[in-house]
Amino acid sequence: MGRQTANGPELEREKRADATPGATPKPRLDAALTPGALLELQRAAGNRASVALINRERAAVAERPTRPAVAVELARTPTAEQPAPTLTPAPRQSLQRGFWSRLWSGIKHIGSAVWEGAKSVGGHIIDWVERASSAVLDAIKWFGVKSWKIIEFIGTRAWEVLSRLPTLAWSFISNLPVRLWQFVIDSWDSITRVADWAWKALKGAAGAAWDAVAGAFKWLGRGFAGALEWLWYGLAGGATWVYEFVRAPSWDKLRDALLDSLSWLGDGIKGLAKWGWQGVVGAARWAKDGLVALGGWMWDTVCGGFWQGLDLIVDFLSIIGAGEGLQFLWGVFNHMRPLSAEEICASQVVHPPGMIPYDNIRVDDRSLLTKINGGRAVTTMHIIHAPTDFPLDVVVHELTHVAQYEKVGAKYLPEAGHAQATEGYDYVGAGHKYANLNTARRKGARYKDFNREQQAQMAEDYYLWKACAAGTPTTASTCAAPAPVNPTPAQQAEQAKRTQTLNTMCVKTQANPPLATEAELAPFIGDMRAGNF
Repeated sequence: MGRQTANGPELEREKRADATPGATPKPRLDAALTPGALLELQRAAGNRASVALINRERAAVAERPTRPAVAVELARTPTAEQPAPTLTPAPRQSLQRGFWSRLWSGIKHIGSAVWEGAKSVGGHIIDWVERASSAVLDAIKWFGVKSWKIIEFIGTRAWEVLSRLPTLAWSFISNLPVRLWQFVIDSWDSITRVADWAWKALKGAAGAAWDAVAGAFKWLGRGFAGALEWLWYGLAGGATWVYEFVRAPSWDKLRDALLDSLSWLGDGIKGLAKWGWQGVVGAARWAKDGLVALGGWMWDTVCGGFWQGLDLIVDFLSIIGAGEGLQFLWGVFNHMRPLSAEEICASQVVHPPGMIPYDNIRVDDRSLLTKINGGRAVTTMHIIHAPTDFPLDVVVHELTHVAQYEKVGAKYLPEAGHAQATEGYDYVGAGHKYANLNTARRKGARYKDFNREQQAQMAEDYYLWKACAAGTPTTASTCAAPAPVNPTPAQQAEQAKRTQTLNTMCVKTQANPPLATEAELAPFIGDMRAGNF
């Protein structure tokens, strides 16, 4: 469709403007769109009108019918050489509008590029933030699980430690009167031992002096008697020789007299030497016996004084609560468990009710003290440092040490150490004070007369007799709860392990029976149950 013709009033105004003398004719929209006309139109109406005109012309061209190719070629062939139109430069206003248009276009291009770049960078940042957020979330989840386990572990340990405080405090308060009285008893015992030590020293010195004086007088007496006998023998022989020589003088008698005199002098010298040697030997023997006695007295004094002093130090530390403090600190740095029902039951076979505070006792299954002690159990007051293999007979042994602590205080620790270094665990047999417990009982021995390790060994042996019969566990070996009707695999494994442990213990007992029979041990266990430690 072609350009629409202007309406009436518009047409009249255009005609009047064109007819005005001296006026510059305005380009018409329906005129031919030549370069010159386009420049005139830009100068008159501006770029916007020119763009509108170009678009309208393009639309008109698009609506025209397509001409045949021949007509197109004819139309393209110029009929006559026409001069190229002369382009008149646009005025300054047109150049300024073109510059600002290009500037705006450049700004838009730059803005578009910046926007696209910003979107790209923003997309990368969003992707990175998403990946980082995912990683942080995973880290938080991982740390959350770990931190919860750490918090749970710390909370459990804190509860274990704090829950021990009331028990330890009550143990200190309730045992303080007994500890004070024990300190008084041990102090008096120390005084009596010092007096005994002094008396033994005086008695030993007096005995040594008396032996020296008596030995010296005896030696002098033997020497004087020997000298008198020698003189009497010489005088008697001389008188006899004089009598015989007066009756019948002869050279033979003179010779015999000379020889007899020399023999007599020789006998005197030999007797004097023998007497002197006997004096030296007697003095040396006296000195040796005196030194041996002095050395034994000093050794007994040093050892006895050391252990007695150590007892007093331990008593004093118990009075100020050092034992409870050490137990608390050990619980801070080490995980401990309470006694199991089976371990308590094994103890109750031997120990009477009320002797051992089972609720206060803790077991450290991974204790450093056990490793230092060669894998053997160690009991420090209410803490049992147990090895990995902790059979019930050893449990009874260690709980006997707890009973000793309850009765005599912490001084059982140095006493048990002294026992290990001297007499050991065996309470009868070769090299010991008693050949068997029947003999010991007839001689008046009681449970308290044995050392701390021997006492614990007696309790252990008595449990073995009660828990095992002909290598088979008895009903006294355990008082655990009846097996569940439908046990879980873990419960079945635990029961199998418990049965295997008991069987192993009883088989070892049959192969290596205790040092005494159950009947021999019974009176001494009765002493222990009566509290005679």
